Amino acid sequence: MSTPGNNESQSGNQSFGWESYSTGTPSDQEFQYAPPTPMSSPRISTSEVRNTGKGFFGALFDANFDNFISVKFAKVIYIIALIFSGLFVFFAWVLPALAALMNGSFGIFMAILVLGWIPAGAIALVQLVTTRLFLEFVVALVKTSENTSKIAENTRG
Repeated sequence: MSTPGNNESQSGNQSFGWESYSTGTPSDQEFQYAPPTPMSSPRISTSEVRNTGKGFFGALFDANFDNFISVKFAKVIYIIALIFSGLFVFFAWVLPALAALMNGSFGIFMAILVLGWIPAGAIALVQLVTTRLFLEFVVALVKTSENTSKIAENTRG
């Protein structure tokens, strides 16, 4: 059994405890400074990165999943989400106000028109923020994967 003062293991004289720390000044040989060597990394131009994809339909039918369509399709998904949020605001705020006006309830029409944008706008905003966060997460994940594969290709060859 070892104690802090006696750190000899059964397999040899290895000392991992308090004795390994010296209280004196270190010699100059222990702390020789070697300047860091600059790491050489291959540079990839942005035109090489952009031109390596197969295009939307080529990536869509890629059975190996070497090319991703989510970065190309994220803008379309976000525009669709904007349209759906606008339609939601229309159906949840404007359409009930118009229905109240058609029924002859001018007071209810004004109440919905003045106060109805708060819940409808809040729900539409939450929908847009959630969609945006999800798309940013997916795009960041795909770009990280693409950049990692490019780094792996450059270190192989």
